[in-house]
Amino acid sequence: METGSAPQPRSASLVLAAAALLLLMAGGFLLVRGLQPAPVSAAPMPNETFALPAESVPDPVPSSTPMVSVDAGIAQHGPGPASTEPGQRPQIPTGPLPDNSVMIPAVGVQAELESLGLAPDASLLLPADVDKVTHWTGSAPMDASDGGILVAGHVDNADQGHGALYWMHTLHPGDAVYLTEAGVATRWKVIRMETFVKEKLPDWAFQSAGGPRELHLVTCGGPIVTDSAGRGSYLENVVVTAVPF
Repeated sequence: METGSAPQPRSASLVLAAAALLLLMAGGFLLVRGLQPAPVSAAPMPNETFALPAESVPDPVPSSTPMVSVDAGIAQHGPGPASTEPGQRPQIPTGPLPDNSVMIPAVGVQAELESLGLAPDASLLLPADVDKVTHWTGSAPMDASDGGILVAGHVDNADQGHGALYWMHTLHPGDAVYLTEAGVATRWKVIRMETFVKEKLPDWAFQSAGGPRELHLVTCGGPIVTDSAGRGSYLENVVVTAVPF
């Protein structure tokens, strides 16, 4: 006669079933935990900074090239890092340029401009929607021959994800930027990529009318730090400067 395992008491079976259920729940919890994004502790920073004379940076396209093209020769892409290969970075938007917008084809940016000024503490106000960017109201006119224009946006947001300028830190010298307002379209080429501790933007970022004709694009970067009130903020600003071409 074969002798199998002795039947277990009912109480022991219930204990084993409960233990198995707990293990299953724990495994599911660990799986869900593993699928959660890691908490953000820092915003991206440029691999290298640069500051070049405008005349040493070739125009991204000939100045006679129309500002839009139905076929730029390079596939357009959504937001993402700029290619390290110059021939793979699009420099001309496809389709009509939307009004009141900034476009950076090399990183797939097309963001609406929102005219905003300064807060009571003199900090620059930013849109609540991270897909939009601030066009500082103190900027020089879009069609002026001199003076600076300041555009700034969130790098990201815990609830909304990447901001419009998230990939700005990957731009290269000569990459094209297009800016439109009230029917006026302008185009620029990148000549500087700089970083600054966030206590204060350089005065030249707020140069307004007069002075060099420059476009300054600003977003956050670096590690998160906590102020005395317990509020978290990125430590640095990433600033890209471009000039007309």
